[in-house]
Amino acid sequence: MKGFRFKAVAPVVLGALATVLGACGDIGTPSEPAGLSKPRFVVIPPPSQVVVPIGDPGSFTNAIVANNSGRATTEFWDNLSADVTTTNSCNIGFWATNTLLPDCANEAPGSDANQGGFSKYFGDGGVTARDAAGFMFKGGNTYTVTLKGAYHGGPSEVGWFTVSGGVYTFHVVPAWGSSTINNTLLIDPGASDWGFYIKNSFNPQGGGCANLTNCSDATGGFTSSPFQQFALMLNAAGTQYLVGAEDNKLELMPNGNYRDSDYNDYIWSVDPTALPDPQVCDFVTFGRLVTSVGGNKVVISGNVGGFNADGSIKGEYHIDVNGVDNHVSDPATYGPITSGPLFGLPNARITTGIARNGNTVELRLWDGGEPGKNTDRVFVKINGVAVLGPTGPFIDQGNMQYHANCRGP
Repeated sequence: MKGFRFKAVAPVVLGALATVLGACGDIGTPSEPAGLSKPRFVVIPPPSQVVVPIGDPGSFTNAIVANNSGRATTEFWDNLSADVTTTNSCNIGFWATNTLLPDCANEAPGSDANQGGFSKYFGDGGVTARDAAGFMFKGGNTYTVTLKGAYHGGPSEVGWFTVSGGVYTFHVVPAWGSSTINNTLLIDPGASDWGFYIKNSFNPQGGGCANLTNCSDATGGFTSSPFQQFALMLNAAGTQYLVGAEDNKLELMPNGNYRDSDYNDYIWSVDPTALPDPQVCDFVTFGRLVTSVGGNKVVISGNVGGFNADGSIKGEYHIDVNGVDNHVSDPATYGPITSGPLFGLPNARITTGIARNGNTVELRLWDGGEPGKNTDRVFVKINGVAVLGPTGPFIDQGNMQYHANCRGP
């Protein structure tokens, strides 16, 4: 078996229109999370750009089927567990597929509630692809890492590492070692690839990445040194990873020393930060789009799309609703519409942001052709309220122009 590594996110004031909008929805429920001011017309990098196989090529071609079938014939992690009371559906595969039963022993409170959501595991790429593969995560990106579960009798030191020229640098995370479930850490390794490590004095297997320490880049699987103490899994969308750690000797149960191979002692989710989608580099300009609701004028002007030098989104726009100017000067998101109003129209775009007056803004635009009136459509939400109705009307005046060419540095 080989190792792996990972390659190194105020109340609305609408004047006389507030009464009209009160019947349309709950003011104050934003359609996008507040506080996100950097680019989010983005994509999650695929596994090929996130996971760095170490030694073996490794792959996620294997479906997770948890049944305690044993590593001798099937998956390296699918073994009976020492963390058992009356049943034995306790290894990492049961947790990953939300089939772990509530009587597994040594649970850190809250672990059971987090289980489920994963469908593939990372194998060594061989004929049977059942052995663990070494891995790290790719540098050059940031990762949100959360301790989701822990099932162990004694604590270990756990954290993350980088390696350069064979020299390992370890970053201990005490909250993980103390099994603080749902503790989250943002890992920014710079250009370096990074991985997980576990350290304790009760694992008698030697040959780790340092004294008493085992790392996720281990290439020996469960049969030889350096032994792989980590399992890697993936959700169906290919956007979130699961890492499970085995804290003791990779020895099958039952035995007298409570050593096992269930990889459930510490369980983390790993979420790569979404990156700007290089294929979405168009932009839209729009001048004095005018429509109305309930006799109240709505005027929309501005532009959005493309990149600034720091990777943020170009653009600035005003949405004037009955004299209240919702001025977005730093768009948080921009990109194709994937559902909801105007979805399915060619080159329709959505942008969101926080206006200078504190209101959350969602703006959807479609350039349906010239002259603009009765051809272009617009949809607006202010603080979660659909200002112009649920579908997005044609404009009465003005024009918008979709530009397919990229703009930015």
